Amino acid sequence: MGFSQGEAVLVCEPNVGILLEKHKELNSIQASTDGFRIQIFMESGNYSKKKAYTIKKSFSELYPDEQVYVLFNEPYYKVRIGDFRSRLDAERELENVVIDYPVAFIVPDKIRFPVNSE
Repeated sequence: MGFSQGEAVLVCEPNVGILLEKHKELNSIQASTDGFRIQIFMESGNYSKKKAYTIKKSFSELYPDEQVYVLFNEPYYKVRIGDFRSRLDAERELENVVIDYPVAFIVPDKIRFPVNSE
């Protein structure tokens, strides 16, 4: 068997393909992983839900390409942005966001997997 330079041959067990498909299936069911988000709002009280959705709307107008999430963890409504795989990525975005939202800070969170363009 002759090989040219830069050519690789992958030899694996037949069941590896089945395991990869099972892995893809499980990831599509649980489409989240550990990561980071930036929290730009947190409040409780009578009008906190309304304020949270107002903040979400105004943020989306300023940063239309960024994902925005409203969460409710009793008794607080929170607005978090982004799906950052690393803290460094979140810190880069925080530098921009803190100009408009000075109370913003980074929090560990479950994030959505990036959408693949297959």
